[in-house]
Amino acid sequence: MKTFTHQHFSLTLPDNWVVEKETDYTSLYQQDGVGDLLISSFHYEHEVTEEDLEEFAAEHFDNNVDAADVDFGDFNGFFFCYDTNAEYLCEWYLKSAGLMLFITYSCPLEDEDNSEADIAETILNSLQAK
Repeated sequence: MKTFTHQHFSLTLPDNWVVEKETDYTSLYQQDGVGDLLISSFHYEHEVTEEDLEEFAAEHFDNNVDAADVDFGDFNGFFFCYDTNAEYLCEWYLKSAGLMLFITYSCPLEDEDNSEADIAETILNSLQAK
């Protein structure tokens, strides 16, 4: 296991996972895997509320997609998992004090049974706010 430290958060991931930092997000993926985990962070001067998360995810609520509550390390919020025409997709909306994380895991729909979604949740369980 290895630790990845970002300006706003840290997490632990398996040794065979790769981290690529982009301007607007961080990409995490298993070297020979089928999907990837993308993390975007937003820092605010105020404490992020449940209403802030719901506003950010309004499209899903407008489409009557059911959300499930979740707690990962220092963060809490909710998530959605669903299929599109071509992808299996999970989206997490998380908050801790003035920090909001928008996280997605996606893989081709035909690879859903081989997805790393369970590993992604294990990684997210290690989330710590900075």
